[in-house]
Amino acid sequence: MKKKLFEKKIIEGMFSFVLAIVLISASFQACQKDEFLPNTDSETEFNQSNLLKSATISTGDIDALIVKIEQLWAKYNSLESGWANAFIVKLENAKKSLEKGNEKAAVNQLHALLNQLEDLLSDGTIETSIGELIIFDLKAMAGENPIFTDLRDNHEYKTIKIGDQVWMAEDLAYNTLSGSVTSYYGAHLYTWDAAKDACPFGWHLPSYDEWNNLCEFLINNGYAYGGSSDIMIAKALAATN
Repeated sequence: MKKKLFEKKIIEGMFSFVLAIVLISASFQACQKDEFLPNTDSETEFNQSNLLKSATISTGDIDALIVKIEQLWAKYNSLESGWANAFIVKLENAKKSLEKGNEKAAVNQLHALLNQLEDLLSDGTIETSIGELIIFDLKAMAGENPIFTDLRDNHEYKTIKIGDQVWMAEDLAYNTLSGSVTSYYGAHLYTWDAAKDACPFGWHLPSYDEWNNLCEFLINNGYAYGGSSDIMIAKALAATN
């Protein structure tokens, strides 16, 4: 997933402090599942047989992934220019298909890219951290709620797409060298500086606007129990079924 972390808010004992991390172009929140949103309790394995769903794919999603690939290539030098250019060309072709209204062709092109990436990752051609990041984004843009693995400690996190944002569906559990502690109920608590450093590669703290977009989506689509207060939104996000 543009695949974020915010300091937990405590609402009089009914909403535990929540940590969220958002992917570069879309928001990712470490929150519990909303009872009105897709249930991600069961572990789902994703492989090449999973077809991307065109209904949730947008040209904006594709643009965001192109930007991410360009950033990975330029900043981290961890993606060879040949592969980077090939991926970008395929994404641009899929975008053109969407713009022409040919969603089936776009889905097929994105699915072919997903298969290629999984093959390159399995034979070691592409670095694991980079390949899995791009694969995650492809699946997330298709609304598949893939599992995200933090390669620093191999901890796995469920994710969920809410509107056009993708959030972590559980609290971050990464141990920083300083500024974090584990609470009595098992969650990790962070200082502000530690929280900024705790985000996995490709994720970041959500902005004020990104958090507001999430709240507005919940309110406008009836997910906040018919209300608009922070407590009603927190109740929806904290639901377990």
